[in-house]
Amino acid sequence: MPAGPAFPPNPSARRRGRGSILLGIAITYATFAAAWFSFMYAFSSDVLAGPLSTLSAVLPLALIVVGIVLAAMPKTTRTGAGILIGIGSSILIAGGVCVALLSGLGQ
Repeated sequence: MPAGPAFPPNPSARRRGRGSILLGIAITYATFAAAWFSFMYAFSSDVLAGPLSTLSAVLPLALIVVGIVLAAMPKTTRTGAGILIGIGSSILIAGGVCVALLSGLGQ
């Protein structure tokens, strides 16, 4: 009886999705920062106020779509997962900051 594994190794099991989860989280935070600054600048009386307010609404929606698409593709699975993790963590952070600010106003 030959010695060795009962089943040959699966070559596709060794391949993992490329990309970086930390890169996805960094992309998310940078995109949300750009959306925040464009939203703050949108209240000025400048000519760019209209396009910047549109940009501040479109950026988070585009980030969700890009995160889902990247997570579905095998080569960029980890980056897409990082984007989706970053979206969830930024919602938690924003909620915590909101509660902290509201509780500080009651005193």
